[in-house]
Amino acid sequence: MYKCLKINIILLVFSLMLSAGAWAESSSFDSDAEHKVVYDVKTRSLDEFSSVMNRISFLTTRLGNDPLSTSIVVVLHGNEIEYFAHEKELEYEGVVRRTLSLTMGETIEFRICRAAAERRGYKPADLQSFVSVVPMADAEIVQLQFNGYAYMR
Repeated sequence: MYKCLKINIILLVFSLMLSAGAWAESSSFDSDAEHKVVYDVKTRSLDEFSSVMNRISFLTTRLGNDPLSTSIVVVLHGNEIEYFAHEKELEYEGVVRRTLSLTMGETIEFRICRAAAERRGYKPADLQSFVSVVPMADAEIVQLQFNGYAYMR
C-alpha cells in the first residue's frame, strides 16, 4: 500500500513538472505583434516606485523598444507624483533622470493624474515637462483599456 502511494505521488509530481514546462513554453509571445500595456501606478515609497520602474524596464527589454509595435503608458496617481515636481528636482534627480531615459525610446510614456497632483498641491506647470497631465487616472486607464491596452498594476 505504501509503495503504491509513493508511486502515485511520484507520478503526480512528474506530471505537474511536465505541465509546468509546457506552460512555460506556451507563455512565449509573438515578437512581431503589437504590444500595448497600461501601468496603474500608485506607490507609497521610493523603493516601491523603483520596483515598478524595474518591472517596466524589464518588460520593455522583453517586448522590444520599437515605437511602431510597443506602447507602454504609465499612469501615476500616488505619492510618486512628488518625484516629478520642479521643487523636488534636486532631491529626486536620479528618479527623474531614470524616468526620462525610459521615455527616450518613445515606447514608454508617463502620465500624471491632475486630480491627484492637485490634492498634493501641484499644478501641471509645477511638474516635469516630459510627463503628460491627464484629468483623471481612472478615466485614462479605462480609455486605454478600451483602446486595447493590457492592464498592469
